[in-house]
Amino acid sequence: MYAPTDLATHYFALSNSARLDDIEQLFSNSSTYSSVHAGIYLGGDLTMQMQRNLYASFESLRWLVHAIQEVRSGVVLLAFTLTAKTTIAGTVVRPGLSMWWC
Repeated sequence: MYAPTDLATHYFALSNSARLDDIEQLFSNSSTYSSVHAGIYLGGDLTMQMQRNLYASFESLRWLVHAIQEVRSGVVLLAFTLTAKTTIAGTVVRPGLSMWWC
């Protein structure tokens, strides 16, 4: 079992390698994923559906994590910059915040 901030660090390492099957193992039916850009997803199935759709929409995705902080027990706030490459828009760089309930 991971500590909440370690789980977030591990998640982004897997995300940067596009290891969706491994990412799926990190979520449970009680997981909640919330992002100002992606929305709120309750449960692992909905979260992974969003993840797969996201990866299918881009040629590549890369997250640079600036800060990971456990703001309350089991609640992690992350600040990051996402760099995404598309054939239509080229490279898109977007800062973001994500909150996890672990």
